[in-house]
Amino acid sequence: MKAIRIVHTQKRIDRKFKFRRVVERPGQRWGILIGIGILIVGIILLRPASPSDALATVNGEPLTAADLQAYGARMPEDVRMNKQQLLSQAINEQLLLQQAETQGLTVEPSEVDAVIAALLKQRNLRWEDLQQLLQERQLSIDELREAYRRQLLITKLLAAEIPVQVAETQVAQFYLQYQNMFTEYDEATAFEQIRAMLAHQQRQKALPAYVAQLRSESTIEFLPQS
Repeated sequence: MKAIRIVHTQKRIDRKFKFRRVVERPGQRWGILIGIGILIVGIILLRPASPSDALATVNGEPLTAADLQAYGARMPEDVRMNKQQLLSQAINEQLLLQQAETQGLTVEPSEVDAVIAALLKQRNLRWEDLQQLLQERQLSIDELREAYRRQLLITKLLAAEIPVQVAETQVAQFYLQYQNMFTEYDEATAFEQIRAMLAHQQRQKALPAYVAQLRSESTIEFLPQS
């Protein structure tokens, strides 16, 4: 059986992807992560895998069965059960990571440590609790750090590629409506977190169009399976 190739010859566009302003009303309560919004894409954890078990290649880089299994472990059950949808989403993330690398974006270890520390504080967990959770899931701290490095890398990419505007009236409205969520923070810090969260919401709305553009500029090859 021959491999199925999806080839688009359009050259990558260097200019930033432009979007119209998106206005979204505040909805359900969001958990706030200090300094960043919650990124709603899965994370492929790096695990050793040989090219021979590749399911697809994305611009020449293999996406293996081990990658897909690790990706699925972090996704909702309905997504895990749909292998085609799972593979498509994993490809989307690989495209985003490749684009971040192309633009020279990086994440320092200290940035990863800050995110993990914020999560522990938010969930009132100790470092020992985290180690136990990782052990139960057969994950190492290095795998966790790599997962958050990728998450932060994609967050930086979206911030650079999808410019958004958040109205201060929208920030103030959210603060007044959910003020009890920010009792531990002064008003300036609360506004900063709300502003980041609302910007994240806007970028998530624009994300499918951005990913579609990356797909149109990429070579994706689905490999035959035995």
